[in-house]
Amino acid sequence: MRMEKRKGGAITLSGRHNDRTQPVPNADPERTHLNRILYGPDRPTRELVTEVIREHGGKPRKDSVEAIEFLCKASPEFFAEKDPQKFQEKVDAFVEQAMKFLEDERSGGKLVKAVLHLDEHTPHIHAYKVPIDPAGKLNNKHYMRDREQMERNQDLYYEYMKPLGLERGERRSRATHERIEDFYKSIEAPVRLDVDHDEIPDPPKVLITEKECKKYKDKVTRAVLKQLEEAHKTMRDQAMLARHERGQREEAERKAEVAERLAAERVAATERAAVDRVKEAERTAVEVLTENEKLRELGRSLLKERNDLRAALKEVGREKDEAQLRAKDYQDRLTDIPLHEVMEKMRYGREQLGEGYVYRDRQGRIALRVEGQQLLDHRNQVVCRNSVDLVIHMRQKREGVEGFTQTQALEFLRDQFGDQRAAGAAVAHREQYALEFFGRLRERREERDRALVPQRGDDPWRGPQGRAEDHDRGSHDRGGGPKRGGGGYDFGR
Repeated sequence: MRMEKRKGGAITLSGRHNDRTQPVPNADPERTHLNRILYGPDRPTRELVTEVIREHGGKPRKDSVEAIEFLCKASPEFFAEKDPQKFQEKVDAFVEQAMKFLEDERSGGKLVKAVLHLDEHTPHIHAYKVPIDPAGKLNNKHYMRDREQMERNQDLYYEYMKPLGLERGERRSRATHERIEDFYKSIEAPVRLDVDHDEIPDPPKVLITEKECKKYKDKVTRAVLKQLEEAHKTMRDQAMLARHERGQREEAERKAEVAERLAAERVAATERAAVDRVKEAERTAVEVLTENEKLRELGRSLLKERNDLRAALKEVGREKDEAQLRAKDYQDRLTDIPLHEVMEKMRYGREQLGEGYVYRDRQGRIALRVEGQQLLDHRNQVVCRNSVDLVIHMRQKREGVEGFTQTQALEFLRDQFGDQRAAGAAVAHREQYALEFFGRLRERREERDRALVPQRGDDPWRGPQGRAEDHDRGSHDRGGGPKRGGGGYDFGR
């Protein structure tokens, strides 16, 4: 449950957002009809708040808080039901208990409006209450005066939610509310998934030679990579899907630009034609005074036509704005979670230094630094470049959690940032790994090509001493590439 102070124009803007009388980028327009008003008439929130204030003393002071906006919800896992009937039963039970809380004047005064939203990812309720205290005065401090009062409000909400089997939120949590435009980010950062040969435990003491130790570690590495083979395939498929989605977005943007340009040209041509017709009508009016009334009628018709054209142009502008909002939404979903936000969720105190953040050890020395999407150690060496590797590194290297896996890192990101941002971090992780892999592959080919260039004075077909050597010309293409068939690429190294 979240409470926010509202006054003046902020009530109008948030009311339009919650009533869906203005575009909402994160809402599904095909599900908007499922939303419903739970309390109050279907009228603007600003009018309802003003009426209650007038009933309790009239016009407030200029700086007075006029309303408290409530957001009541539960974790997405509570509503996770594949059966539509069971899902609806959970929604109805949640609505019943939330409305009891909102109608309780102890939570914030007089309830004026409550709306259930089902067109977003998780069902939730937005409500507005005018902070009228028990003495009948507009007094927001009675309900939100300090941290202890806010904790009591959260306790009251929990008392009403407890019959649903829900648990209270974490007390004194350091979590903060994220704005909508900052929340929908995802996919565009590289991933790394590798097996460190030196991190593999040594074999049993019975294998005492260095050769036997290396053979044992190679065997373990092959077994681990075989287990990761399916994960590599999934990462590749998801990277291809991300590229496909970007292509679709770019195609949609291109079509929107073409449609906008054609519409503007049509409107301009129509306006020019309308202007020409008005001029012709004016000349006719001078020449034929007897038809003056008909010309006035024609002028009114042209005026109406012009207004219709302006309305059409306004509609084209609205369609352009919607296309730009969709394009922005697609672009926002191609960004990894910022590393300094992940460090904050892991409860590492940060200190801003220039455009980056530094983290100190117990002696006050800089141990780590975050610059953009890179984590550097005290030697300015890059440790990781994405949020998944950051969680794994901090758990294993800094906190000593042995065997901390990528799956556990993704579960942590999901719990802290939600399913959608965690999914974006996973795709970004895989994409970074794919880019690094292709870079290594390109370096290997360049090294191989340099090795195939003959030295000065050597016969390229007989070797440096003129000795005939066997060469299977079919084993290399013109560019010195590898022999086709057999083998594959070693993703683990």
